[in-house]
Amino acid sequence: MTAAILDQDEIRARVQRQLAPQLRMRRQRLLAFAHFVTFVIVNAVFYSYGALVFDVEQTLHPTYDPVLNGFMVPAVPVVFIISLFWLALLVVHIISFFARSGRERLIARATNHELELEKLRLQADIARHSDASDASTEKVKRKARLSDDGELIYEDEATQQMPVQLVQNSAVSSGNST
Repeated sequence: MTAAILDQDEIRARVQRQLAPQLRMRRQRLLAFAHFVTFVIVNAVFYSYGALVFDVEQTLHPTYDPVLNGFMVPAVPVVFIISLFWLALLVVHIISFFARSGRERLIARATNHELELEKLRLQADIARHSDASDASTEKVKRKARLSDDGELIYEDEATQQMPVQLVQNSAVSSGNST
């Protein structure tokens, strides 16, 4: 086959354009999942480290540190506040993913519906044109009858010959009368 018929780069570009919304949603889903996994792993590390290093009683009730000239900042509540903030961002990320996903599905459904309607319109147009072309190329049917002597006489020929025969008959009859 010729290169014009099978242009692989053109076909690949067309397929990529068609699959772009699905690929974009798959990437967004992967990013949301990666965000969730990172959140779980980092928080597990923070809380396990905090449980090993810090005394729970000291963490909840900080004491005065003369070296720092003030109260010690408890480590676990700071990590807890950061975790809550990060959890809120994670929830927003997941909600926005599902909202975009629903929007993309709705657009894809509407697009597929429009494509089906366009296919039906094209099929109707093709059927209409093929019926019109069949009618124009179909052989015209002529009506025929048998004459008194058994010959087949077509109606359109009979109507054309009748005036000629009448003229000839009238000429013959007028020629005989003279």
